[in-house]
Amino acid sequence: MSQRESTILVADDDAITRKTVTKVLQSEGYQITDVDTGERVLDLFTELEPDLVLMDVMMPGRDGIDICAELRSRYGDRVPVIMLTSLNDVAAVGRAFDAGATDFITKPINYALLSQRVRYALRSAQLLDKLQLQQKRLAHAQLLARLGYWEYNFETGRVVCAGDLAGLLLGPKEDDSIEVERFIGLLDEVDRDDFRQRLESLGESGGTFVHTGRLILDDGSVLIVQQHGEAMHDRQNRIIGVAGTLQDITAQKQAEMLVEFQRNHDHVTGLANRTLFDTHIAQLVESYIENDGMISVAYIGVDQLKQIHEGLGRRMGEGLEKAMANRLRNLEAEVDMVARIDAGLFAVVCSSWESAEAAHSALEALRQQLGGGYPLGKEQYMVTVSIGVVFYPFDAESDDVLLQKAEAALSLAKTQGGNQLGYYADDVVSKIQRRLTIEKELHKELHKVIEQIGLDLHFQPQIDIESGAVVGAEALLRWTHSELGYIPPPEYVHIAEECGLIGQLGQWVAEESMRRWAKLSRETGTELRLAINVSAMQFTDPELVPMLHAATKAAGLRSELIEVEITETQAMHDIALTTRVLLALKGIGIGTVIDDFGTGYCSLAYIQKLPIAGIKIDRSFLGGSDIESTNWSLVKAIIAMCKSIDLNVLAEGIESEEQMSHLKQLECDEGQGYLMGRPMPIEDLIRTMQEQAS
Repeated sequence: MSQRESTILVADDDAITRKTVTKVLQSEGYQITDVDTGERVLDLFTELEPDLVLMDVMMPGRDGIDICAELRSRYGDRVPVIMLTSLNDVAAVGRAFDAGATDFITKPINYALLSQRVRYALRSAQLLDKLQLQQKRLAHAQLLARLGYWEYNFETGRVVCAGDLAGLLLGPKEDDSIEVERFIGLLDEVDRDDFRQRLESLGESGGTFVHTGRLILDDGSVLIVQQHGEAMHDRQNRIIGVAGTLQDITAQKQAEMLVEFQRNHDHVTGLANRTLFDTHIAQLVESYIENDGMISVAYIGVDQLKQIHEGLGRRMGEGLEKAMANRLRNLEAEVDMVARIDAGLFAVVCSSWESAEAAHSALEALRQQLGGGYPLGKEQYMVTVSIGVVFYPFDAESDDVLLQKAEAALSLAKTQGGNQLGYYADDVVSKIQRRLTIEKELHKELHKVIEQIGLDLHFQPQIDIESGAVVGAEALLRWTHSELGYIPPPEYVHIAEECGLIGQLGQWVAEESMRRWAKLSRETGTELRLAINVSAMQFTDPELVPMLHAATKAAGLRSELIEVEITETQAMHDIALTTRVLLALKGIGIGTVIDDFGTGYCSLAYIQKLPIAGIKIDRSFLGGSDIESTNWSLVKAIIAMCKSIDLNVLAEGIESEEQMSHLKQLECDEGQGYLMGRPMPIEDLIRTMQEQAS
């Protein structure tokens, strides 16, 4: 508020003083109303709403001090009151302040000082108004945000709660403080130790903390609260306590839970939706342990849903699915999850059925329970269901393929007339036949007919992350059979090991990959590194080192260009044997890299003892966009450790620019993944490198 907008009420029974004061203050730009008695001040105060009252102590009738006390009693202390008093009337000054006066001016009046005192009093009142307004807004915001403040004093061992928080936590009582253990005891039992440790940690080292937990009120109600704490210091910078805020985030958490539920559940039936079901399948497959039973997946389709939709409408169809979902819920206690993944399509996953026979019995009973009559409108409709069944790991080696085959099994059940169970493979005969076919093909003279049975080598580039230059490639064996189609490496490698052919297969891979790599070196004029995978059985073969040495000589490659990749499990199976083989390889110039680092149990302490050239960080660590996440923190630690002992670090499975940016920031040496190039025939890699060079 400017001076020209300020209204001042002047009260003095001395006309000369009153008029002089009025003239001086008007010259300063104030709006002045002057009266000669204290009673007139009371009469005009509400009407004028003055910004300041300037009043003589001694006036006829009620004196100025009495009027000041009346003003404070009626209207509070928002408006400043300056009293005029004689120079020697010290007692009057004391009484004036007791009555609520803001300041005083002695007579005879120093008008320059009067102007300064008035200006200061008005400015102070305006600042106080703003402060009170801000406090009201803050209190309102805190009320809306359900936020309160507390302070824990280490010396007293008590927590002081401010405002509404005291009422919420302590109930109606005069004292707004509470012993710290009782304050902690308001939290749910499972949250107390963690909160107590955070308080103690701040007392020792300072800093801040954030804690989310459940608060139990006296009436038994439960709130989800988030508390922020910060160490308080005295003037000597000693930690003397903790200042904290407590916010009720119950509604926020409930809203988040509702959003999460809606995101993961079907809006028609309330069952899990495809997103949640697929995620759960992926988690089960990822955590599956060999010889740990099986995972059964069943797709359940309503045979008559299309006719019901067309004849009765979609609403009736959804009514049928709701009723069917209620019957499916009877199965929830027995299985891992029941879901509706599409219109007319339900799914069940179970990891507790110990055999295909047990799964068949349970699902056959389910088929009969789901079939039968359903009231739709005024009529009873008979429906049947078809069920497609697959088993992990017998029918697929990944969650995606498993679900594709479940859909295929359901389609098979429907095409065979419906109202039955369909299996992707009716019995184990097809699996045995497949194994025999693979073994038969492998038993052929590999060196003579390798291309004829569909085995081939592809090469995936490895690049320097800082410069982007190709520094090498990994040789990868691929098998697409004319009858069996694509055969995953783990399947035929496992069979080759069991039937004693892994040595021949590994020798062909080593010799052929080096021969093709020599071709790349000649045609591109480069000498780049070639990485070759060695299986567990091949690694323990005494002929491995001589075979690799002979292969480098035959191809005309320097052995220093060759790297052998072994898994963590191989490395840790027999440390003494591993060390001997690695030293033998190093003796002929071939380095060794630990592949898929982080997925096994190879500790960083052992890594330092092994004579290796580097490690490959497994692709599973590159997930997530936040570089501060746990996975990326582990990557950072691995890279730092390897750099300290002069080991090369290559990250595999790079598929995005974001991952590349994180790795560059963490100073990872090299990378490999679809972002830089998919596995390709040697001719394609040669052409790519020639194009880049030109």
